[in-house]
Parts: sequence; structure tokens; C-alpha cells
Amino acid sequence: MKVISKQNYLYNKIVEKINGIKGNKHGKNDRLQYYKENKSRLENLSKNDIDSFDFISEVKRYQAKYDELKKVDKLERHAYAPELNKLWFKDGTFKIAPGCTTIYKAVGL
Repeated sequence: MKVISKQNYLYNKIVEKINGIKGNKHGKNDRLQYYKENKSRLENLSKNDIDSFDFISEVKRYQAKYDELKKVDKLERHAYAPELNKLWFKDGTFKIAPGCTTIYKAVGL
């Protein structure tokens, strides 16, 4: 009889829940990678915590960031005033990104 650790059991439940979500390829991959890298933190959780957590909204939130990333044109960086950094989009609009040095960080990934 194979004994499975609490970490692996909870991780497998998370993978099962995330893989059950339709679409959102990049968001799903991002979240699966995150939980794989932080598997040791699962020791502090219970099965009820996993069951009650809304993985669908988490995956959709990260998918929205990847969708926003596709719309980015450039990151305007200021060497001596990083609080003035701006994330420019292809449609000519921008979002203030103070202190962000990469496009990924400015988008929130």
C-alpha cells in the first residue's frame, strides 16, 4: 500500500481542480507552476481550505493579466525618477507603473 504525504495529496487536489477549468491556458499553467514551487506551504492547509477556495477566479485573474500582456507596446522607464515609469499599450493609452523595471512586473506577473 502506497502512502501519500499530506503535501502531495493537497497538491493533487489543487491540480485536479485547476485542470477542470475550461480554457485559460496561460493562467492555469502559471498557477500550476506556482503551487508546484510552493508545495511545502500546503502543510499548513486542510482539505476544507482547498475545497472552499475559488480556483476559477484565481485562474481567470491571472489569465486577464496574460491577456493584458498581449496589448502592451512598451515600458517607459526613468532612470532617475522610477515613480514616473509608464506601461504603454498598443492603443495609445498608458498605465502608471512606479518602480517597475520589467513589463511582466508592471502587468502584475
